[in-house]
Amino acid sequence: MKAASSHLVCLHPAPFTTVYVPCPVIPQAHRDVVAPFVVQSLHAASNAAPVSTPLESLPGPCVASIPRALLLKEAAYTAASVGAYDLHDYVNFKSWLHSTLLAELASSGDAWRPLRRAIARLIGAWVPQVKEEDRPVLYAALVALLSEQDACVQLSAVAALRALIDDFGFEVKEFMGHVAPCVRALAAMLRASQELDTQTQVRKDLLCSTDTRHCTF
Repeated sequence: MKAASSHLVCLHPAPFTTVYVPCPVIPQAHRDVVAPFVVQSLHAASNAAPVSTPLESLPGPCVASIPRALLLKEAAYTAASVGAYDLHDYVNFKSWLHSTLLAELASSGDAWRPLRRAIARLIGAWVPQVKEEDRPVLYAALVALLSEQDACVQLSAVAALRALIDDFGFEVKEFMGHVAPCVRALAAMLRASQELDTQTQVRKDLLCSTDTRHCTF
């Protein structure tokens, strides 16, 4: 998996939760074993919770009012985030984005929040695979998440936006239409937050979004 990671993501079968296990960096020699397993987990999670399936139709019990099938998907997405560097040969991100991820980002309801957070993290991890033509729709989706009434979702969107803006593929003209709503949402987060770490992350994103090297008003 990704050499910089110091944690291994394990997918627990019952209930489906994400567990971070401190571990040494996974050697490159294990890529051919771990990557197919993560891809298989993604397929299994997608089959268990297809896009646009009503929550009441998802199989299995709920954990804290969230269908277990969604938690399985969230765990698989988290694994795909951690292993993004080693999965680019196994996953067509553009196809995945348009067939599944954008629709799930637009889902509403509290039960979908863990998945929206996981997708935001996923986008941040897969920025090198994001095509130029897909950036505007991702900017819009992530800026919308900044107004989510959930700090975890908001901060995941903050990190993903910063990754997109800091990337060498960033183009000013594609982001200009999103600057104003982005700055408003970030300013609201800053006013509402009392946590130093949250304030620090939001300030970084705010500075990045309004950096005169990128955007001018």
